[in-house]
Amino acid sequence: MEKVNLNKIKKKLENISKEDLIILCEKILNKEFTLTNSAEFELYCYNTILSIEYGIYRDLEVNVLNFMGLDNIPKNIKFYQKMHTMNCAFNNISFLPQEFEELPNLHSICFGNNLFSTFPSVLCNMPNLKGIDFSNNKISDIPKEIGNLTNLTHLFLGNNELNELPSTIENLTKIEHISINDNKILSLPKKIGDLIELKSLYAQGNQITSLPDSIQNLKELEDLCLYNNSINEIEQEKIRKWLPNTKIVTI
Repeated sequence: MEKVNLNKIKKKLENISKEDLIILCEKILNKEFTLTNSAEFELYCYNTILSIEYGIYRDLEVNVLNFMGLDNIPKNIKFYQKMHTMNCAFNNISFLPQEFEELPNLHSICFGNNLFSTFPSVLCNMPNLKGIDFSNNKISDIPKEIGNLTNLTHLFLGNNELNELPSTIENLTKIEHISINDNKILSLPKKIGDLIELKSLYAQGNQITSLPDSIQNLKELEDLCLYNNSINEIEQEKIRKWLPNTKIVTI
């Protein structure tokens, strides 16, 4: 087994050719390197990015690219037909390529703490998605086509710049957890009560003054967070009567 340290890795990667990079990736895949200390993480990061760019690990099912300083997702992501989970939090990504929709088995994605200002419309063409996390970006609106994602169970959009949710959110009848905390939302969709599988709704830190009457239809709702809004005591009491079995946090 070949021993590699961090300095040697950095020096080797400075002027390496594309062909040698592919060979290096294959060596890592075949575990021909034994890495030590920070060298392991350094080479893992570099290799993972390269593997996407050159489409090497096409059987990969889970891809973790957190904290890698990525600016974009290469178009060759489409080669990862078996991938079902992708975590790309804490990067500098602001756009997803159209090729993203060519990943039929992808069901869970996390792009929290990136630089998105708009919700990627390409995701609305991926009906198999079950979990979406775009927390801590700068997203200002959600396209109405999000209603196409009828298998979605988790939607995390906390700490963005949202003013509202589209009415088509009512189509997400399998949704169980929604987080829209710390946005600029004034009200919730009138038919939010159609989301009868909803178990948690985190809407604290917005500008909500009241909830739609349909909220009382959410019999499975366990947690409702509404603090740091503008809901008066009368409205709070009405909500508690509507949802007697729900843990409601308003203060």
